[in-house]
Amino acid sequence: MRRDLDAMPEVVSASTVSGGADAMLRVVASDASHLERVVSRLRDLTYVQQTNTVLLLSNLLSRPTPLTTGHPH
Repeated sequence: MRRDLDAMPEVVSASTVSGGADAMLRVVASDASHLERVVSRLRDLTYVQQTNTVLLLSNLLSRPTPLTTGHPH
């Protein structure tokens, strides 16, 4: 999977997740047509059974997270 995702520059991050999905990808596309092409390429991967697309409309909060070991101070 990682090799396939590395080959797609539109995929800017990928994580395994708990719940109904196995993974969550963050994709950047120039427009809706570009996004459709990326999703189509993802669906063509033999191990992808289905996709769910959610668009990020605006960022409400974004803050850096410090790396900590143990409990935060």
